[in-house]
Amino acid sequence: MRILVIEDEPDLARHIAAALTRQGHTTSDRKDGLEGLNTALDTRPDLIVLDVNLPTLDGFAVLTRLRLQHVDSRVIILTARGDVESRVKGLTSGVDDSLAETDVDGDGRRNDDPDEHDDDGDGTEDR
Repeated sequence: MRILVIEDEPDLARHIAAALTRQGHTTSDRKDGLEGLNTALDTRPDLIVLDVNLPTLDGFAVLTRLRLQHVDSRVIILTARGDVESRVKGLTSGVDDSLAETDVDGDGRRNDDPDEHDDDGDGTEDR
């Protein structure tokens, strides 16, 4: 899967891209909204991981422009606080899912990832 990460925090972008790459996906990243929008329009990735608070163009504006251009890439928005208002705004703007940045751990995985403590892959927690 081709995934575009549009995130202005370099450490978070790197962690997300690394985690996705480890899962076999091809990733690219952009640091601001306008650059991310142009890349998405040019490359039409399968999935876009989109931060809400971006320089030059915020994530909601990027999402709106993508949908107006009929880009059918799936979009997951990242919100700083995971507040309900941002999640609802994203869902009504055409986002496929939302994730609070605080839900992502240092390895780029969701903090509630059920496999996080299943070291032997048997479906049970191995703490």
